[in-house]
Amino acid sequence: MALTTSRVIMKIISVTKVLNNSKKTILLSVFFVIVGSFSSIAMAEKIQYLQQRASFAYDQMVQAQKKAETSAKKLARAEKKVEATKQQYSKAEQEAEIYKQEFEEANTALEQATNAWKTTSGALEQEWRKSPEKR
Repeated sequence: MALTTSRVIMKIISVTKVLNNSKKTILLSVFFVIVGSFSSIAMAEKIQYLQQRASFAYDQMVQAQKKAETSAKKLARAEKKVEATKQQYSKAEQEAEIYKQEFEEANTALEQATNAWKTTSGALEQEWRKSPEKR
């Protein structure tokens, strides 16, 4: 735009040198008014275009902000869910440890009871074999 305006001004200067009478000066003045109004229109169009771009960019920013807020809320819910799951897992591990201890105690008791049964059964069998009624 700057190159166009400077070319117009140079052209006007050269035309002014050629024009010496008042009619030509009036025509030159009208030309300046027309060029000035075109440059004002061009400037207004540029400002309007920039306003539209700024408005569009603002709308995009608002949408991005809403998405970010929604994502932050989803993230917070997911983190709470993870924490709750971790607590449930920890509780399940504790329960498993308790059941493991109970299982080991029950196995020990079973082993002791089995050994006691074998011992008493063996003693009973020996006594039964010694008894006179069997003979």
